[in-house]
Amino acid sequence: MDPSARDTIFENILTELDENALYVLENIHKHGPVTITGLMEITQTPRTTLNRSIKVLLDKGLIKQDGLETSTGGRPSAIFNINEDGFYTVGVELSHTNIHVVICDALMEPLWIADFPILEKSTPDEVFSRVFAALQSNLAEVVSEPRRLIGVGIGSVGPLDLKRGILLNASSFPNPSWQNLNLRSLFEDRFNVRVHIANGASAAAMCEYVRYVTHGVHSLVFFNVGVSVRAGVISSDTLLTGDGDREGSYGHLIIVPGGRPCYCGRYGCVEAYTTAPAIVRAFKHEIRKGKSSSLVDVKSLDKIQFGDICAAAKKNDGLSIEVLRDAATHMGLLMANMINVLNPQVIVLGGTVPDRFPDYFEWAVQTAEKMVYNSGQVRCQFATPSMGRNTIAAGAAAMVLLSAMKGSDPS
Repeated sequence: MDPSARDTIFENILTELDENALYVLENIHKHGPVTITGLMEITQTPRTTLNRSIKVLLDKGLIKQDGLETSTGGRPSAIFNINEDGFYTVGVELSHTNIHVVICDALMEPLWIADFPILEKSTPDEVFSRVFAALQSNLAEVVSEPRRLIGVGIGSVGPLDLKRGILLNASSFPNPSWQNLNLRSLFEDRFNVRVHIANGASAAAMCEYVRYVTHGVHSLVFFNVGVSVRAGVISSDTLLTGDGDREGSYGHLIIVPGGRPCYCGRYGCVEAYTTAPAIVRAFKHEIRKGKSSSLVDVKSLDKIQFGDICAAAKKNDGLSIEVLRDAATHMGLLMANMINVLNPQVIVLGGTVPDRFPDYFEWAVQTAEKMVYNSGQVRCQFATPSMGRNTIAAGAAAMVLLSAMKGSDPS
């Protein structure tokens, strides 16, 4: 039997609940603060059943009474909400250069945040030994009882075997030892909790979903634009996943047939126009064609990087602005196409590129609004990541939370 295919049952405070109590907890998390009457309408559950579940959740400290409803003449109803100290999750973002870790409370607020760089000499054993030591020490301070830690979520670069929780033949790490790494077993063996593995953009999409679902949002797309274009898609409250590296496929949708060459071997892919490397290549191409830029007066062409172009654009360098705007325009085309196909309620655009040059976001949105089909009937909100640098890690933690409240196995 494959040692990574486990059937271990990890016990925590949520596994102590029956299906009714878990269902009530899930709906308080999604709709709270809420009264018993409100829960009856939402869940179509009898009051007596709700009362039993509410008592259990209160006794275990998972929810709290959050005041009384304004009286209209009768006895005011109690309002219930999630107790932020009722349970905790750990979220981890694994990138090619860094491990970002958060400990979140039950309301998904980060209580502890730390970064661990991955350097040229960094092996998995060396880096994770530091991660685990710091995490163990801070969990002891933050989490009141071990059973209140309900799991660890990891949002990672790929390619991944999501079912087994393994980072496969990953490239671009400073050290070649970061391959065929069983992320799930590393954390399960150390912390004895359920571990959920996801692609980074999928984790980020779940972070935004948890934030927006209380406002009636059930469909959402998260785009991460950096050295590549990756996307996490939620439709009808469900994260769209599949075998293989689905989140990376969005960067290889063709938006310019026969256009720029892409490293995948095709021509005209989104990634060939919208990413940081694409912007640098476009800038250098225009210089070689004879265009001018203040940037080449202070730095040799072969040394120019994405951050240099952003800095020059902020100083009104014409060519830098031109290539950034062109990249954002093509990103806007992808966003418009996604709206046409999926009709999401929210599109979140994040990543290194819009973070470093915020006008990229504005230009992309302007293009999407112009190019979307039947724009007068479309009601899509555009947003930047709600938790900034913590979005992927907190989203990974959110995936564990949502799975645990449904009583399902995150793997």
